[in-house]
Amino acid sequence: MLDIKLLTFLKVAQYRSYTKAAHKLGLTQPAVSLHIAKLEQYYHQKFFHIYNRKVFLSEAGELFYQYAKQQLANETQLISQFQQIKTKLRIGATLSIADYYLPSLIKKQHDSTLENLEIQVGNTASLLTKIQNGELDGAFIEGLFDPNQFISIEFSKEKFLAVVNSHHPLAHQQITFEQLFDYPLIFREKGSGTRDILTHYLYEHHYSDHNFKNVYEFGSFAIIKEVLMKSNGISFMYERVAEKEVQENKLAYLNIQNYHGIQSFHFVYSPHSFQKQEIQQFYQLFTSFDNHQ
Repeated sequence: MLDIKLLTFLKVAQYRSYTKAAHKLGLTQPAVSLHIAKLEQYYHQKFFHIYNRKVFLSEAGELFYQYAKQQLANETQLISQFQQIKTKLRIGATLSIADYYLPSLIKKQHDSTLENLEIQVGNTASLLTKIQNGELDGAFIEGLFDPNQFISIEFSKEKFLAVVNSHHPLAHQQITFEQLFDYPLIFREKGSGTRDILTHYLYEHHYSDHNFKNVYEFGSFAIIKEVLMKSNGISFMYERVAEKEVQENKLAYLNIQNYHGIQSFHFVYSPHSFQKQEIQQFYQLFTSFDNHQ
């Protein structure tokens, strides 16, 4: 049974109100205040600040909120196991990985590996949030994340390249990065790993997306590739994402001087997960056959 003090903390954090939390829990407001005080005393931290009668989580409170949500998710999974319900392993994957990398992994799996597996697709930010909220057990992701919040395993290094249509003025020659700025940039949506990677690269080299002629945003690589084939736009994606179209001479990778676009793919999961052992076993089994990853 989850400690009532932990449940009280979650309700206060959820509603940002001691009064609403007390009402939802069927407690008095002094009882709610006492539960929070005991938690803060035990951990020697201040979890909430009150300003103008509004309740705000402190920095320590934000950390404890992530921990408490995971404990609640663990409690749900534990009860399911006690009831002999076989819980599916919920695994996420980013769009790039799900569409262009995961199928080759899935083809080589036995039915026994897949029968209790649920795969969800989303961008990196949404998958990380779902892991923290206990809605996913792990995820194959790309892009930036806080290594202090997750256990991570690097499972692949991939080329992250600039892609244009095969007849683009910059194709089939060596160019400088600055030459890209005369053309439109086609981005994935905010929260996607590829967008974060490119934004970070631009920032590190004292550029931004504002340097480009125009910026367009699409949530699908299929759409982005179609737009590239019909325009002089430029996009960045992993080599395998555009591999088929490059082989068919519809798209081309740009040869940019002094640009080394190698990025890591990671499998991540929560350090507080109740199913840590099962997640680790799943990862080892699911990726063991493919040495290059």
